[in-house]
Amino acid sequence: MPKQFLFLYPISDYFQTLIGWEISGFKEYTLRRVSDIVDKRYRQERFDVNWVFFAGKKANVPDISIGQKGINIRHSDRKLSSGVRYNVHAGNTVHPNPSYILDQLPPHTTLVVAGFHQWNCVDKVASASYKRGINVYVDEDITDTGINRILMMRDVPVIRRNQTLESVFSPVMGGPLRESFLSAREGKPWLLQPSSGQPGYS
Repeated sequence: MPKQFLFLYPISDYFQTLIGWEISGFKEYTLRRVSDIVDKRYRQERFDVNWVFFAGKKANVPDISIGQKGINIRHSDRKLSSGVRYNVHAGNTVHPNPSYILDQLPPHTTLVVAGFHQWNCVDKVASASYKRGINVYVDEDITDTGINRILMMRDVPVIRRNQTLESVFSPVMGGPLRESFLSAREGKPWLLQPSSGQPGYS
């Protein structure tokens, strides 16, 4: 039963909202690093790689035409549909149903979720998976939060042998936002927690 990796919405509109996206060289570096992380941490570790796009004219057909160029999506990867068209989602704030997305995956016991946006769709899909009894966690290096860090600070390694909250977010951990940063994680075991490593990131 292969482990599953699920990246939500690798679309150009979302990448273009990242801080500093249009700075020369930053975009190319970021796309390479995200692609390398997916490849080294998951594809090469025998995870099935799944990319979720918004729906095309039919709900069950992904609209890959709005995908971000430069992300390494292979023919062997699955391209899934969210069931909701992008213009409907953006214009009317209609959110895809996490169950619709999860039901497209093959049977599995382990799921890693990443993509856009960590505190919205990523969190909702991870929560729904957790309620199904799945061993689920979020790779925070390649959510919008982590990708912004790749873009601006360039300090996210391709491989982390033991990912901890302190190692990923050390600037925040000692700052004035510490309490709100930690409280947002309470009751969400799929997110990194203080002084606890996240399995499966090698």
